[in-house]
Amino acid sequence: MYSAKTSSFDISSRTQKLSERKRISIDCGERLPIEIYLVAELPSGIGDVIVRNGLERQEKHENFVEEYNVLSAKIIDVDLPRNNLTAIYTFGIEKDLVFHRHTGQRAITAISGSSGVLLKFSSATPEEVEQNPQVFLEKMSFVEIPPDVIFILRFYGGTWHQFCSHGGQ
Repeated sequence: MYSAKTSSFDISSRTQKLSERKRISIDCGERLPIEIYLVAELPSGIGDVIVRNGLERQEKHENFVEEYNVLSAKIIDVDLPRNNLTAIYTFGIEKDLVFHRHTGQRAITAISGSSGVLLKFSSATPEEVEQNPQVFLEKMSFVEIPPDVIFILRFYGGTWHQFCSHGGQ
């Protein structure tokens, strides 16, 4: 049983900015850390052009789907006869992503548009959340991605995550 208490939640104390460093690592206990690397800074406004072009191409792909507010397409499937379990997806976010988690690890190369991106993570396990839902918030981390950059993100599949346009909010 948990005690539902109201506590102040200071987002700024839990937010790291990729613009202030080129690499961020968020400790997740015994699991893989959440890692974000700044690869390149792009000319102002070019991120929007690349993202828009990618979304248009992706929407025409035969495997295009929308799930959790994510527009995606599986462009390379697993190859079980050759023991390759890696699938490759493209994805883009036009609306705020719904908080969700995956069973497998994720490695993502991404481009931010002119609003930048806000990445939200909770390293709480399902068991912890079941015992005390407040743990979800207690284990939250935020990362601000600057506008018009290429970045790489890797995280453990069990990590709750949500990505959204930053827009200065």
